[in-house]
Amino acid sequence: MGSCSSRSDNEVHAKDRRGAVKISLWTTVRFAGTISWISWAALIATSTFAAAFAITGGYDGNRGRDQGMVVLARATAFQAFVITNTIVMKCSVISIFLCITGLWYAYREDDKINDRAIARYFGAVVRILVAMFAIMFAFIAATFAVLAHSIALALSTCIIACIPFIAYTVELGKFISRVFF
Repeated sequence: MGSCSSRSDNEVHAKDRRGAVKISLWTTVRFAGTISWISWAALIATSTFAAAFAITGGYDGNRGRDQGMVVLARATAFQAFVITNTIVMKCSVISIFLCITGLWYAYREDDKINDRAIARYFGAVVRILVAMFAIMFAFIAATFAVLAHSIALALSTCIIACIPFIAYTVELGKFISRVFF
């Protein structure tokens, strides 16, 4: 038979008769949830990393001063893409870091430290949501930069790409109103 301390179901560590550490069900569920958030953040980071090197519009292959430079570097839409892509990368990498440090805090027995874990998870989720919005803007900006010569196609693609953004905003608004009001 295992021995348990007097703490609630949130007890992280309990030792069985052999002294082996057992982890509660709540900790296992929290760990699995954190891993899924880390997976989402890593997927977002990977896609933005790939987008940064597969430069929209390509590189200038002509001999001269601009050889090897980005063709669309002076286009405003391309500059918006680079900035939003950087925001996406920053948010996703920070959320991975927050989830990992949240896991470290989650395995402590102190309730105050457990609150730090929850704060880190919340910060990670907020940054993933920001990354999701920014990745939509990055896609729209890159599409507009590439299709600038065909304005009708560029606008229709941008309008279609805004539909998930609108859906995100509506769902996020519903969630915030349920949780905070």
